Amino acid sequence: MATITNKDVVGFFTGIGYSPQAAAAIAGHLSQESKLSTTALGDKGTAFGLGQWRGDRLASLKDYAKSKGQDYKDAKTQLGFVDHEMKTGKDAGAKRAHDGLKTAKTIEEATAAFMHYERPLGYTVAAPQKGHAYSSRLANAKSAMAVAPVAAPKGGGLLAVADVTKNAPESSVGSLAVEYAMGPNRPN
Repeated sequence: MATITNKDVVGFFTGIGYSPQAAAAIAGHLSQESKLSTTALGDKGTAFGLGQWRGDRLASLKDYAKSKGQDYKDAKTQLGFVDHEMKTGKDAGAKRAHDGLKTAKTIEEATAAFMHYERPLGYTVAAPQKGHAYSSRLANAKSAMAVAPVAAPKGGGLLAVADVTKNAPESSVGSLAVEYAMGPNRPN
Protein backbone atom coordinates (compact mmCIF):
# COMPACT_ATOMS: atom_id res chain seq x y z
CA MET A 1 0.00 0.00 0.00
CA ALA A 2 1.43 3.37 -1.06
CA THR A 3 0.41 6.28 1.10
CA ILE A 4 1.31 9.86 0.30
CA THR A 5 1.04 13.07 2.34
CA ASN A 6 -0.80 16.37 2.13
CA LYS A 7 2.52 17.93 1.18
CA ASP A 8 2.81 15.55 -1.77
CA VAL A 9 -0.69 16.38 -3.04
CA VAL A 10 -0.40 20.13 -2.48
CA GLY A 11 3.09 20.15 -4.01
CA PHE A 12 1.89 18.26 -7.07
CA PHE A 13 -1.09 20.50 -7.77
CA THR A 14 0.61 23.82 -7.03
CA GLY A 15 3.50 22.55 -9.13
CA ILE A 16 1.24 22.26 -12.17
CA GLY A 17 -0.45 25.59 -11.66
CA TYR A 18 -3.25 25.21 -9.13
CA SER A 19 -3.62 27.79 -6.38
CA PRO A 20 -2.69 26.70 -2.85
CA GLN A 21 -6.33 26.75 -1.77
CA ALA A 22 -7.36 24.59 -4.76
CA ALA A 23 -4.50 22.15 -4.11
CA ALA A 24 -5.34 21.97 -0.40
CA ALA A 25 -9.01 21.35 -1.19
CA ILE A 26 -8.05 18.46 -3.46
CA ALA A 27 -5.80 17.06 -0.71
CA GLY A 28 -8.62 17.42 1.84
CA HIS A 29 -11.02 15.45 -0.32
CA LEU A 30 -8.54 12.73 -1.25
CA SER A 31 -7.65 12.37 2.42
CA GLN A 32 -11.33 11.86 3.26
CA GLU A 33 -11.84 9.40 0.41
CA SER A 34 -8.74 7.21 0.82
CA LYS A 35 -6.60 8.48 3.70
CA LEU A 36 -4.17 9.28 0.83
CA SER A 37 -3.61 5.60 0.03
CA THR A 38 -3.15 4.89 -3.68
CA THR A 39 -4.44 1.35 -3.20
CA ALA A 40 -7.39 2.03 -0.87
CA LEU A 41 -10.50 -0.01 -1.54
CA GLY A 42 -13.96 1.27 -0.66
CA ASP A 43 -17.64 0.76 -1.33
CA LYS A 44 -17.41 -3.00 -0.71
CA GLY A 45 -14.40 -3.30 -3.00
CA THR A 46 -15.90 -1.43 -5.96
CA ALA A 47 -13.99 1.85 -5.45
CA PHE A 48 -10.22 2.21 -5.75
CA GLY A 49 -7.34 4.59 -5.11
CA LEU A 50 -6.90 8.16 -3.95
CA GLY A 51 -10.16 9.34 -5.52
CA GLN A 52 -12.12 6.13 -4.87
CA TRP A 53 -12.89 5.81 -8.57
CA ARG A 54 -15.34 3.13 -9.62
CA GLY A 55 -17.05 1.89 -12.78
CA ASP A 56 -16.30 3.94 -15.87
CA ARG A 57 -14.10 6.37 -13.96
CA LEU A 58 -11.89 3.54 -12.65
CA ALA A 59 -11.67 2.16 -16.19
CA SER A 60 -10.68 5.66 -17.36
CA LEU A 61 -7.92 5.81 -14.71
CA LYS A 62 -6.55 2.50 -15.97
CA ASP A 63 -6.75 3.63 -19.61
CA TYR A 64 -5.04 6.92 -18.72
CA ALA A 65 -2.22 5.06 -16.94
CA LYS A 66 -1.79 2.66 -19.85
CA SER A 67 -1.62 5.56 -22.33
CA LYS A 68 1.21 7.06 -20.26
CA GLY A 69 3.02 3.73 -19.79
CA GLN A 70 2.46 4.03 -16.03
CA ASP A 71 1.00 1.90 -13.25
CA TYR A 72 -2.52 2.97 -12.30
CA LYS A 73 -1.60 2.38 -8.64
CA ASP A 74 1.15 5.02 -8.80
CA ALA A 75 0.60 8.30 -6.90
CA LYS A 76 1.84 10.55 -9.73
CA THR A 77 -0.43 8.71 -12.16
CA GLN A 78 -3.48 9.08 -9.93
CA LEU A 79 -2.82 12.76 -9.22
CA GLY A 80 -2.22 13.36 -12.92
CA PHE A 81 -5.50 11.61 -13.67
CA VAL A 82 -7.39 13.97 -11.34
CA ASP A 83 -5.97 16.92 -13.32
CA HIS A 84 -6.62 15.19 -16.65
CA GLU A 85 -10.18 14.28 -15.77
CA MET A 86 -10.99 17.82 -14.65
CA LYS A 87 -9.44 19.47 -17.71
CA THR A 88 -10.75 17.17 -20.43
CA GLY A 89 -14.36 17.64 -19.37
CA LYS A 90 -15.31 14.06 -20.24
CA ASP A 91 -16.82 13.83 -16.76
CA ALA A 92 -19.22 16.75 -16.24
CA GLY A 93 -18.73 16.83 -12.46
CA ALA A 94 -14.94 16.85 -12.81
CA LYS A 95 -15.16 19.73 -15.30
CA ARG A 96 -17.48 21.61 -12.93
CA ALA A 97 -14.93 21.08 -10.12
CA HIS A 98 -12.13 22.49 -12.28
CA ASP A 99 -14.19 25.53 -13.22
CA GLY A 100 -14.96 26.16 -9.54
CA LEU A 101 -11.34 25.70 -8.47
CA LYS A 102 -10.23 28.28 -11.05
CA THR A 103 -12.34 30.98 -9.42
CA ALA A 104 -12.16 29.90 -5.76
CA LYS A 105 -10.65 32.59 -3.55
CA THR A 106 -10.97 30.81 -0.20
CA ILE A 107 -10.38 27.31 1.11
CA GLU A 108 -14.13 27.01 1.72
CA GLU A 109 -14.95 27.89 -1.90
CA ALA A 110 -12.30 25.48 -3.19
CA THR A 111 -13.49 22.64 -0.96
CA ALA A 112 -17.09 23.17 -2.10
CA ALA A 113 -15.92 23.26 -5.74
CA PHE A 114 -14.12 19.92 -5.45
CA MET A 115 -17.31 18.30 -4.11
CA HIS A 116 -18.36 18.32 -7.79
CA TYR A 117 -15.44 15.97 -8.52
CA GLU A 118 -16.14 13.46 -5.74
CA ARG A 119 -19.96 13.77 -5.55
CA PRO A 120 -20.43 11.88 -2.25
CA LEU A 121 -23.76 10.74 -0.85
CA GLY A 122 -26.03 13.74 -0.21
CA TYR A 123 -24.24 15.94 -2.77
CA THR A 124 -26.21 18.03 -5.25
CA VAL A 125 -24.97 20.53 -7.81
CA ALA A 126 -26.98 23.25 -6.05
CA ALA A 127 -25.76 22.32 -2.55
CA PRO A 128 -22.38 20.58 -2.73
CA GLN A 129 -21.72 21.23 0.98
CA LYS A 130 -24.55 18.81 1.81
CA GLY A 131 -22.42 15.93 0.56
CA HIS A 132 -21.16 13.29 2.99
CA ALA A 133 -18.42 14.47 5.37
CA TYR A 134 -18.14 17.99 3.96
CA SER A 135 -17.01 19.35 7.34
CA SER A 136 -14.27 16.69 7.55
CA ARG A 137 -13.19 17.44 3.99
CA LEU A 138 -12.96 21.13 4.85
CA ALA A 139 -11.00 20.43 8.05
CA ASN A 140 -8.62 18.21 6.06
CA ALA A 141 -8.24 20.94 3.45
CA LYS A 142 -7.42 23.53 6.12
CA SER A 143 -4.74 21.19 7.50
CA ALA A 144 -3.34 20.71 4.00
CA MET A 145 -3.28 24.48 3.48
CA ALA A 146 -0.58 24.67 6.15
CA VAL A 147 1.88 22.95 3.79
CA ALA A 148 1.11 25.01 0.68
CA PRO A 149 4.50 25.89 -0.86
CA VAL A 150 3.63 29.12 -2.69
CA ALA A 151 1.36 32.12 -2.24
CA ALA A 152 -1.98 32.23 -4.00
CA PRO A 153 -2.18 34.25 -7.19
CA LYS A 154 -4.13 37.50 -6.94
CA GLY A 155 -7.84 36.77 -7.13
CA GLY A 156 -7.46 33.03 -6.45
CA GLY A 157 -7.63 30.48 -9.24
CA LEU A 158 -4.69 28.91 -11.00
CA LEU A 159 -1.04 29.91 -11.13
CA ALA A 160 0.61 30.58 -14.47
CA VAL A 161 2.77 27.76 -15.82
CA ALA A 162 5.73 30.17 -15.77
CA ASP A 163 5.45 30.15 -11.96
CA VAL A 164 5.80 26.36 -11.95
CA THR A 165 9.47 26.33 -12.91
CA LYS A 166 10.60 28.96 -10.43
CA ASN A 167 8.52 27.55 -7.56
CA ALA A 168 9.17 23.84 -8.06
CA PRO A 169 8.00 22.07 -4.88
CA GLU A 170 10.40 19.86 -2.97
CA SER A 171 8.13 16.97 -1.97
CA SER A 172 8.70 13.61 -3.65
CA VAL A 173 5.51 13.67 -5.69
CA GLY A 174 5.46 17.45 -5.99
CA SER A 175 8.88 17.50 -7.64
CA LEU A 176 7.38 15.40 -10.42
CA ALA A 177 4.77 18.07 -11.06
CA VAL A 178 7.11 20.14 -13.20
CA GLU A 179 7.92 17.05 -15.30
CA TYR A 180 4.18 16.37 -15.63
CA ALA A 181 3.35 20.01 -16.45
CA MET A 182 6.01 20.30 -19.10
CA GLY A 183 5.85 16.73 -20.44
CA PRO A 184 5.09 15.88 -24.08
CA ASN A 185 1.92 13.94 -23.20
CA ARG A 186 0.47 16.80 -21.13
CA PRO A 187 -3.25 17.38 -21.86
CA ASN A 188 -4.20 20.95 -22.67
